Amino acid sequence: MFLVWFSQVLLVQKQKKVKNDDVAVEMINLENINEDTIDTFLASRGMPDDVLNNLSYRGEYTIYTTLEDDSIFDGYSERKAASLPSSDGDFSVQFIPTSDLEFDATGWRNTDGTYSIYPSFYWKENVELDNDSFGFALNKKYWDNVSGATLNLWMRDFGPEGSTTSYFIDRASMSDYSGHSFKMSGLGSFPHDYEGNGYFKAKPVGSTIDRTISISYADGKSILGNISYGVNIGMTSVTYSSSANNFKSTADIIGW
Repeated sequence: MFLVWFSQVLLVQKQKKVKNDDVAVEMINLENINEDTIDTFLASRGMPDDVLNNLSYRGEYTIYTTLEDDSIFDGYSERKAASLPSSDGDFSVQFIPTSDLEFDATGWRNTDGTYSIYPSFYWKENVELDNDSFGFALNKKYWDNVSGATLNLWMRDFGPEGSTTSYFIDRASMSDYSGHSFKMSGLGSFPHDYEGNGYFKAKPVGSTIDRTISISYADGKSILGNISYGVNIGMTSVTYSSSANNFKSTADIIGW
């Protein structure tokens, strides 16, 4: 098992965006947990059968291994990626086709007043993750992030026996109190089918529970090489932008 560890810990301060250059990336071997065991556990926390049927095993695994002891299911939404305008910035004019990339999100309510939130992306075609980014944000008017985000990245059904290569990214490459952005560089240099399951906790600022999350994705790889692009974490969303004609991005707003 290959481990890359960094000793520096970067603390996210309120009202300040933090770029984490020292992100620990670990190639992991999954604990063999029977899917029926996971389904029974999630159902006992209130997750309906139709949601269990929609989630991938890897998505269920991420929830099962990180959920608080007292969490109760709060909602789920699935939607194909659709490019939307943003008040925080403009998306690229070249969008990732909705048939190629999907998003979903699951929310869980904890007894301490926080929420555990799981945004995910699913590639439907073979791609290379050489210069990609995955971001998600809550509306800063209604939420504060109370813990750093993590990302499980899976190369699905790779190899003759259908095995899965998996990575654990222990923190975002850029964070703010409204959201997080993960840079995926060189983790998937082989064209294949990828899935990413994010996790973070947030706490409502007031009495209003705004059950929406903005999810964004950037593809900075072209036949000419990697493309430079900007990352902005605004009040309500993470946006990616570039002047390059072949830069691609997409986003969606999902209510769980």
